[in-house]
Amino acid sequence: EPEVAETSFVEDTLRSGQARATAVASGRARLSTDSDVSRVDDAVSSKDLTALAALLESPHEDVAVKAALAVGTLCARDEAMQLELAALNGLSRIAALLGAPFSERGVLDLTLVLKALCAN
Repeated sequence: EPEVAETSFVEDTLRSGQARATAVASGRARLSTDSDVSRVDDAVSSKDLTALAALLESPHEDVAVKAALAVGTLCARDEAMQLELAALNGLSRIAALLGAPFSERGVLDLTLVLKALCAN
């Protein structure tokens, strides 16, 4: 029972982080293009982990963090998606983002994604 509550908290945190990333993305048009951000949304809609893994390598914080949050949302409770993520080396790609010169909020969001993925 406590595990369900914890997982729900993690999912809620990932969703709120993804909403923040969307808001940040809309305010940072000078850093990334709308097409970059919409590519994340398209990949989420189609559950395309290959596209999301590629977007993790974006030079733009808003795009990379939003892609990581999307990966966390898609994979946290789905074993098949976790296997696909492992094949794409996605977890290490997300971990590598912790060394990027991102904002404190971006690093926190990445940490929560890693925590969610490692917990399941």
